[in-house]
Amino acid sequence: MLVLLAGCPVPPIKSGATVTAEKLPEKVPDLIKYADDIRAKPDPSAVDMENALLALDKATKADPKNFEAQSKAARTTAWLGDEYYDDKTKRQHFTGRGIDYAKAAIDLDGKRVEGHYFSGNNLGLSASAKLVGAKFMVPSVRDAWKKAMTIDACYDHGGPPRNLGELYAKAPPWPASIGDPDKGVELLGQALKCAPDWPQNHLFLGDALCAAEKYDEAKKQYQVVTDAQPNAEDQHFLPKWKNLAKKGNEDCEKKKQAALSRNS
Repeated sequence: MLVLLAGCPVPPIKSGATVTAEKLPEKVPDLIKYADDIRAKPDPSAVDMENALLALDKATKADPKNFEAQSKAARTTAWLGDEYYDDKTKRQHFTGRGIDYAKAAIDLDGKRVEGHYFSGNNLGLSASAKLVGAKFMVPSVRDAWKKAMTIDACYDHGGPPRNLGELYAKAPPWPASIGDPDKGVELLGQALKCAPDWPQNHLFLGDALCAAEKYDEAKKQYQVVTDAQPNAEDQHFLPKWKNLAKKGNEDCEKKKQAALSRNS
C-alpha cells in the first residue's frame, strides 16, 4: 500500500534506523538536540541520519507548530534523498515526507528561508526519481528556490542560486522546459560569491559552463573540485563530488572534441 504525502504516492520502505521512538527523549528540545548532535558528526552515515529523522519526526508529532523541528526534518529528508540517489524507492520515500515537512515549515513562518529552500531540494530530488511527470514539477522546484533566494541567497553556502543554477543548466530548453545554461552560469556565479571555498559551487558551475559550451572554463572549475581538501563540513560529500567532477570533465572533453570535429 502507498502512503499519500503532499498529494503524491510515497512508497513504503523498511526503516534503517537503529533506535526506536520509544527509546528517544520525550521533550522536543531534547529530540532536536539529539538530531543536531548526529548532524554535527564529521561523517554521519545514512543510518545516523535515519536515527536523526526519527527523532525529528517524533518532535514534529509532539509539537506540530515547532518550526525548527519541521525545517530540520525537511533538511534531513533531503540529505537522505541525495544519499540514496541510486535507490529511487528510498529517494521518493524520504523526499515525499520532506515535501510535507517543508510545507509545514513554510506555513509556520514563510518569511524564513529554510522551508522554501528544503521544499525545493525535496521536490527536485522527488522529481528526479519519477519516470513520468517530472517536468511538471520543475516550475514548483524553481519557484521554491527563487523564493529562498529573495530571503537569503547565501544560505547553505549559496544553496539557493547554486541549486537554481544547476536546474537551469540541466533542464531541457524551452519549450520543453526552462533550461538556460547562460542563466545557470550567472546564478552559479552568485553562489560562488557567497561561498568561494564550497566545492559543490565549482562542480555545478562546471556543469553550467559545459552546457553553455565554455569547455575550457568548465574544466577549470572541475579541477578546483578535484584538488579540494576535505574539511569538517564537506568531508562526507567530497568523494562523491570528486567523482562527479571527474565524470563532468570527461564528458566536457568529449563535447569539446565533438564541437571541434563539427567545425573543422
